[in-house]
Amino acid sequence: MRNMSFCCASCVVACKVDERRILEGSISMIKLNGHVVKPTIFPDGTSQVWKQPLDEGNAGVVEWEFENEAEVFHVLQACHLARKYFGHVRLVVNYLPYGRQDKSVDNEKTFALRTLGLSLAAVGVSEIVTVDAHSQLLAEPGMKLKLTSIFPGERIVDVIAECGANMACYPDKGAFQRYSSIDMKSIVLEKARDQTTGVITGMDVVDGDVAEDDVVLIVDDICDGGASFIAAAKELKELADVTVHLYVSHGIFSKGLDVLREAGIERIFTYEKELAL
Repeated sequence: MRNMSFCCASCVVACKVDERRILEGSISMIKLNGHVVKPTIFPDGTSQVWKQPLDEGNAGVVEWEFENEAEVFHVLQACHLARKYFGHVRLVVNYLPYGRQDKSVDNEKTFALRTLGLSLAAVGVSEIVTVDAHSQLLAEPGMKLKLTSIFPGERIVDVIAECGANMACYPDKGAFQRYSSIDMKSIVLEKARDQTTGVITGMDVVDGDVAEDDVVLIVDDICDGGASFIAAAKELKELADVTVHLYVSHGIFSKGLDVLREAGIERIFTYEKELAL
């Protein structure tokens, strides 16, 4: 699908794990060195990860296709088991959870990504490989982890070509800083948000402009309910008669796709695929 090299070829051969499979969302749940992890669940509701087929010639690679935090303890157990046999562990995860808890809501001490990082380091994880991590917290020296966050530049360029966009729209300054290395005309917006409720109260143009018949691709890393992108699409269409598409690396879409399409967004892309109409 894309030729994105994020790990040296010798590492891939030695680990006998194609990390691209999980980064593109094509494997399920949790794997240890390519073998699906199926925890034993005991009558008291506890679990144990054990009896995994292990090749002592391999490095320890745990693959995790995140769905919900109930999987976290199974991931920790799989990593702990891998450390026993291989000394160190690489964790490959398609979506790094908890990164969005970086808003200023007196949340510094309960930033769950920090808790996750410390827990992973404690069970032997030395490197985390993911796509477009929202937060760089795990790369801080005190976390004792190497964070490899794959920039989705090639995917975004593919999407631009596929939808015919001639302009990028960044819905906030953070998105602009993240993706502005993509060489194309752009418009930067800024949202006003009630920090206690998370509700977006407005959207303003910070830089750039649109013209009639422009094809605009909104670019960001995560879509949850989509309020930012709904507000951005409405603002763009008030400025001019434009076509609007959306790219996000990670699509949660907790409010569904219809709310985005009703706001005038025509095509919706993620790192893995285009979402069907």
